[in-house]
Amino acid sequence: MEKKEIDKKKPELMAPGGSLKMVEEVLKKGADSVFVGALGFSRRHSDYELDHEEIKEASSIAKLYNKKLRVAINTDIEESQFHLIMRKLKDYTKWGIRDFIIKTPQLIRLIRKEYPSFTIHASVGCNINSFKKLNYYKKL
Repeated sequence: MEKKEIDKKKPELMAPGGSLKMVEEVLKKGADSVFVGALGFSRRHSDYELDHEEIKEASSIAKLYNKKLRVAINTDIEESQFHLIMRKLKDYTKWGIRDFIIKTPQLIRLIRKEYPSFTIHASVGCNINSFKKLNYYKKL
């Protein structure tokens, strides 16, 4: 068996931010990044999702602390809703957001095509439980 090189990057502490107060608190306390759920499009309960303007404000908070903000769009998104997500991404780009947690493979492909520099993380909802699935999502 071939020995694989281990990635020696520093581990990153990513914390959830279900409200603007939580976003600020976790970054203040030392998290390297924070993730927030986009209202109506994340796995979180709606009480812990941020609306569009709150995501803009969360982006400002992350910049204040020189940290990353990741937006979770990690429910099964119907193709008929892709245009809504792409419209949101246009604003997110203006706000400096480049990191996302996505579940829907077709949406990952579309985002990758339109925004090749974005960092996309496969959601826990992708249920990556085999090397076959791992390789599938890596290729996306």
